[in-house]
Amino acid sequence: MNPPAADGCYQLTRFASDFFAARDAGVPLENSVASIRAMAQSSGMSADGEQRLAKLAASVYATTVAAPEFRAGLFFHCVMPPARAR
Repeated sequence: MNPPAADGCYQLTRFASDFFAARDAGVPLENSVASIRAMAQSSGMSADGEQRLAKLAASVYATTVAAPEFRAGLFFHCVMPPARAR
């Protein structure tokens, strides 16, 4: 596990939770992406960060996995170091 990354990974899962809530409320993906863009511009987020959140939103809107399992998997893959190539 990568402990220093854990907080950032947790924050990422909170964004996913917000995207699930928006999707479940019937908010179109395009509106969520527009909100991401506005938030990114007002907070000084990098273009890469904005794109990553937009990609996460698209993944949430497309998934058939329940929110808790999706968030758990997202957190796990975020905090675990990549496997070494053999």
